[in-house]
This record gives sequence, C-alpha cells and structure tokens, in this order.
Amino acid sequence: MTLLVIAMNDGSELYKRPTMTDLVIETHDGSALHNSNTLGVVDIEIVGLNTVVRGTPNSIIPWALEGFVGLGEGFHDLQSDLSGDGAVFQYRSDQVRLLLTIEKLLHLLSRNLSAEDYFALLEKHGSFFEIHDDFYDYETGQALQPL
Repeated sequence: MTLLVIAMNDGSELYKRPTMTDLVIETHDGSALHNSNTLGVVDIEIVGLNTVVRGTPNSIIPWALEGFVGLGEGFHDLQSDLSGDGAVFQYRSDQVRLLLTIEKLLHLLSRNLSAEDYFALLEKHGSFFEIHDDFYDYETGQALQPL
C-alpha cells in the first residue's frame, strides 16, 4: 500500500491517507499553465494558480470526490470553457485541455456533466475520452455512468 501525503512548502503535512495509486501535488511559480508536457494515455494533470496535480483516473477521481484537498486557488484572470466564470483550473489529458471551475471539474471527473455542458464541451473541443459515448448519450447528453 502507498501512503498519499500532501505537504506544504515548509514540510508540514496538509493531508495524509492510504492509497493504492500514486497522486502527486506540486507547487509551481505560475508557469505550469503553459507547460506542453506530453501526457501518457491515462495521465491527468490539473493545474491551479500555484499547484499542479498529476495522476491517473484511479488516483485523481477519488481525490476529487474527497474535495480536491491541496489544490489551492484557480486562475482568476482566465474564463471557464463552460460558464465564462473566473477562478478556473486547467484540466489536461492526452486528448484535451479544458479550463473549468471547481464545480464543473468535479462534474467532469465524476462523469456527471449536465446535457448542456456535455454539448458545449463537444462543440468546443470535439469528442474526447472523458465525454465519449460510454459515459454520455451522444443524442441527449445524458450522463450514463455518473459516480
């Protein structure tokens, strides 16, 4: 078993729990938003104002469902792909880069987007794994496997 530990820059522990997978949360100086790292097929990154979270669906989704502990603030000067609101986070996979509020990010990760949001992402970014037809009805936009 692996132990997930999220530590602050001063070394103090913010969060600790047992996990079977790896999840890495790092601080950055703001440059990570423009990082062009190639991600593997199952890799996910979530970039906040001063943090980058790296993992796979097996580590990212449970962490998100537990409240995004350690993620920090979003980018206030960028707008969400869905709502136009600020305080967004960049979601990156091997197929797509999205700017989403924390609420919409949770809906994406839990496969529970509204039909309106599903169609908006499909129109703006085309089809990608997180919204493919195993998870959403392509005619109605209904979530088929919400967590």
